[in-house]
Amino acid sequence: MEESLSYSMTDLVDSARPAREDPRVDEIHRPAEGFKLARTHYRLRDIHKFKGVEQLQKLLAAWYDSFHDDWLPREIDPWTLKNIGLLGDVHIVDTRGPSSDSWWFRLYGTGSRFYGGRDFTRARIAEFDIGIYANATRDDYSTVVHTGMPKFQFLHTMTQLSVSNRYRLILPLSSEGDLVDKLLVAWSYTRAHPID
Repeated sequence: MEESLSYSMTDLVDSARPAREDPRVDEIHRPAEGFKLARTHYRLRDIHKFKGVEQLQKLLAAWYDSFHDDWLPREIDPWTLKNIGLLGDVHIVDTRGPSSDSWWFRLYGTGSRFYGGRDFTRARIAEFDIGIYANATRDDYSTVVHTGMPKFQFLHTMTQLSVSNRYRLILPLSSEGDLVDKLLVAWSYTRAHPID
């Protein structure tokens, strides 16, 4: 029963996106700044096709299970995150501000500090040192806030400090049922791009 509920809700979420066979890839490359970002956007219903994202699959199932009366979940219990094995690999983003410039990280997980090891807890998204990364992050988060639909992506980033390959799941949360005021963002790191 639980599995059929997840699939029907996933299909509902994906039905709002135009049908396309290939995932959409956005690439930003700024050699002068020593930065490259490639984002591949996938359908939620395809999450089971990827290796190494079992924890994200479990989190997505917990998010679906947290719906009540067709309202968005208020939160995901920290014990659930711990049992899934994602406790240090999540962010909670407060999106109650008037624009994405004012959104801030309530929590920036210790396992997510790929960006030079910096802790962004209580920092605004706009405070990322690389402006184009901040803009891409705001774009992705804004999409989830304004649609109320999760987003599943693969991100490849290269900076002068590091190279990172990871899957990202962005889940909307709501204190009031239908207005997204928080995001739960989870990561799963991998060695290679899934298309390689």
